[in-house]
Amino acid sequence: MAITILSRRNLPGTATAGATSTVGEPSVARLDDQALYTGNWYAAKSGDDGANWVHLDPSTFFPSADDGFCCDQTTLYDPSRNLFVWLLQYARTAFRNTLRLAVKGGPTLEDDSAWRFWDFVPDRIDPAWTDQWFDFNHAALSDNFLYVVTNTFTTTEPETFTRCVVFRVSLDDLRSGVSPRVDFFETSNFSLRCSQGATDTMYFGSHVDEPPARLRVFRWRETDATASSFDLPVASWQGGNGYFAPGPDGRNWLGRSDPRITAGWVSAGVIGFMWTVDRAGTRPQPHVRVARIDEASLSLRDEPDIWSQQVAFAFPDVCPNGDGEIGVTLFFGGGPAFPSHAVGAWDDAAGRWELRASRNGTHGPADGKWGDYLTCRPGHAVASRWAATGFVLNGGSDLSFVQPFVVQFSR
Repeated sequence: MAITILSRRNLPGTATAGATSTVGEPSVARLDDQALYTGNWYAAKSGDDGANWVHLDPSTFFPSADDGFCCDQTTLYDPSRNLFVWLLQYARTAFRNTLRLAVKGGPTLEDDSAWRFWDFVPDRIDPAWTDQWFDFNHAALSDNFLYVVTNTFTTTEPETFTRCVVFRVSLDDLRSGVSPRVDFFETSNFSLRCSQGATDTMYFGSHVDEPPARLRVFRWRETDATASSFDLPVASWQGGNGYFAPGPDGRNWLGRSDPRITAGWVSAGVIGFMWTVDRAGTRPQPHVRVARIDEASLSLRDEPDIWSQQVAFAFPDVCPNGDGEIGVTLFFGGGPAFPSHAVGAWDDAAGRWELRASRNGTHGPADGKWGDYLTCRPGHAVASRWAATGFVLNGGSDLSFVQPFVVQFSR
């Protein structure tokens, strides 16, 4: 079945206050016609399905912390508790920074004063984490918990990665407004990614080495105090920094990409992860590696990568819709195409990804920067739908021409 674009809602300059970037990192939370959209340095809300947007300044919306608001926002909606979730990262000082978790009960986003928030500060969580800071965060849900994942680095030079932390937060506590119960798991593996669609067990993955290629998959049951892990060999791939995929104007939009896992899911007995890799062998363009794992046997099922002879694919995110089908949002470009955005879904019967361009860009970035992540969300009002974030350059190559949007689609 073909991919159908149901709507694409652009965010105007009044919604972003000109704070757009080709390192856009857009995220969205949706409930019916309500939407909260965040970029790296801005936020906006809509109460009419994106027809109109109201700018929210993340640097002033909540009380300041540390050296002020920084970046790396994530937002999502939990239908089980009727909660909007908003994750914000604050700028580091010489000693620490703050990762703020804010929540608001539905059904609307009208009352800005109804948000409540709690702060994660490294040395307040563990005194051993002094002179450290959190960076590159995301969030995911299971039946009863919110999972917040972040990398930790030293504040002293040279800046050094120390651990990745997964916080598990009680959704019941967040809904009731009490100080939430928080468990955490830490690992020396870099940049874990949680699985969207989890129920009573959360899975998250990371690379063990690059190459030879192995995934380390962690499993955290809701009834368990901590997570366990297993390693899984996958097909070899090329990584590192500085992928090359110039478009028609010769500008390389993948100069700062890397192979961190940016997408994870679990649905219908399958666990999956995605990451962006460099060209190799018979694949002449950077592309998206995919590993699908059988949940019952914890063995590799297949590796249906997303790749093309003509264009590169990068920065994927995935999620199951209400029917358990897997939707994907990602960028493509290079060769004949300027950096552009696509959505799609896994066709289980055909054993392949079905993709459709949602918007084509007109230019490559003047500074060669793009990324770092997108978000895919289930369309809660209609089970067969998804909502996905994206952006393109429309009309020029500098940051004033960045056009962010949210796409609703189905198959």
